Amino acid sequence: MIKNLPSLKSWLAAPPEKAPARLPIFAADPPQLKAELLPRLAKMFNIKANPEQRQHQGIHLQAQDGRLLAFYEVSGAFTFSDMAKLNNVDYRPTLPKLEDAPAIARKFLLEHNLLPDDLVEDSVQVVNLEQAKTSGEKLRRSTTPNHICVNFRQKIGGLLTYGPGGRIQVCLGEQGEVIGMLHAVRKYHRHAEPKLHSSAALGEILASRLGQPLDNVAVEGVQLAYFAESFVKPGAFLQPAYIFNLAAEITTRRQPEPARVSFMTHPVAATNFNPNIRIRSRSKMLRRYQGEEVRLETVVRGGTPPYRILWSSDIDGVLGEGPLLVTKKLSVAHRGSKITSHTIQVEVTDANGLQDSYALSLRMMPRRGTPGLIRAVPPAPELPDDPYVGVEWCNLYHGSAPDISGTNPSAQGFKNGIDAVAGWSSRFDWGNDAAWEQDFKYLTAPGGGEDYLWSDNVHFVFFAGHGSPGAFYFGSTVDDHQMVAADAHWGEGLLNWVVLHACQTMRNNFDWTVWCDSFCGLHQMFGFHTNTEGSDPPLGTRFALWLSFNLFGITFDMRTAWRMACSECFDASVEYAMIYANQAGTDTQNDHLPGVGYFSPDPTDPNVWCYVKASC
Repeated sequence: MIKNLPSLKSWLAAPPEKAPARLPIFAADPPQLKAELLPRLAKMFNIKANPEQRQHQGIHLQAQDGRLLAFYEVSGAFTFSDMAKLNNVDYRPTLPKLEDAPAIARKFLLEHNLLPDDLVEDSVQVVNLEQAKTSGEKLRRSTTPNHICVNFRQKIGGLLTYGPGGRIQVCLGEQGEVIGMLHAVRKYHRHAEPKLHSSAALGEILASRLGQPLDNVAVEGVQLAYFAESFVKPGAFLQPAYIFNLAAEITTRRQPEPARVSFMTHPVAATNFNPNIRIRSRSKMLRRYQGEEVRLETVVRGGTPPYRILWSSDIDGVLGEGPLLVTKKLSVAHRGSKITSHTIQVEVTDANGLQDSYALSLRMMPRRGTPGLIRAVPPAPELPDDPYVGVEWCNLYHGSAPDISGTNPSAQGFKNGIDAVAGWSSRFDWGNDAAWEQDFKYLTAPGGGEDYLWSDNVHFVFFAGHGSPGAFYFGSTVDDHQMVAADAHWGEGLLNWVVLHACQTMRNNFDWTVWCDSFCGLHQMFGFHTNTEGSDPPLGTRFALWLSFNLFGITFDMRTAWRMACSECFDASVEYAMIYANQAGTDTQNDHLPGVGYFSPDPTDPNVWCYVKASC
């Protein structure tokens, strides 16, 4: 157990603050802001409104000279970005004093009738752009303030909101100019008032999610809040939920001592208003033989029936519907000569549209005399001309670390979104047992690597799973479970861009410069300074959407696409991060997705790196 932190088991036995017996569930009113207000909003940000309505997937857009306004019809939320200023190293503003920033932001919102009474100031942050430059044998660092981020949060029923919704964010630049904004607040009315989960019920839910004894997991922090869903979604309900920041140890073969990983659970519903599903099984690691019957049954608690239950496999796709899965047709999955496992996932949707999911690992072993069931991944070796995308993800860690959720939808959502762009194709999609650390390591790294076949053999790679400062982790037993910055020489092959949807991989106060030597032609890395979590919608899906956006003459550079996707998926307490590398003749900070817009030549011998972190 991690020193000086209570275990999850002991925290549940005696939580520091006693929660009330009941808390109300709130239902959302229809959006107050309508698309008809778009011209007024555009004028507010000095954008000349185009009389032609520009709309894509329910998002109404107005743009001029790099200033972009996006209005989300489904929720009445909007975002504004001055793409030439936000997170641009060439923008060097004179910022107002930090202590004056909340009043400036509040005044702007009040002048435009955009500050509801139920909002409170949450946090204020100076967003700095840090640079590291080589000078002889030394790496010299400098910091340039880019903007001030002021966050407001709704307070409803005595609790603060948490999540991508229920908040306002104002970004201030030169002399307090508003250069960015997120406005995602709604009105709600009482819908129900169920009892909160007992400690025992909450512990059962957490044990099911984590796949580990609760005394093996430490508590870094817990918050009881109203979870406000993403403004990309209708956001029908506002539910009380627990936000857990947890820590555990993961054993690797290269280090004598276990590594510490911090992580978040997706907000855990505090009442039984939300359905909770699990598979009735003594283990999350099952084994069957080819042709043998697989019989799995669900247990659903809470929510509002009737339920829709869907089963799927990451290898064989959709398996069926209903509380019981019975099949003899699962493939034997393998990667090369190694047998891998299916990730069997079951998802429940209740009558209110509320969802929950559960996953376990099932390995089908080959049996003589039953031909035709073996299925290699990827199924087709032939590939068209480049560019390529590849993804890897882990959500089941087989006891080496707690299980997590949301990794496969994020990674696969990214793959599917990029693969749909003209000219792009996917090269690999490895999950759980088939996701290996050696896919990211250079050839002569300790233990050997095969990045030239995998991560460095695509132009864009995406990993989702556990992380820690300067490292990310795998659940397979093929190698040492761990990928560290020192083992990465990315860009010697095709690789230009990396996403690490993992906690703290690019933490600043750990020293983000450990990644500098990984840039061997690599343009940009995207990740997180803080803990992060799975999201709905999946982060990878939204990032791919904005990267590939090319309508009405509007496109997004990658740093803007990353910022927008993170704001759609996470709470402001989550801080995204980016690193981009340059040398004479390159301009990677303005990279667009190939096929969409400009992207820089490769910085094969970079001498300057820029680091950005900011609230989502």
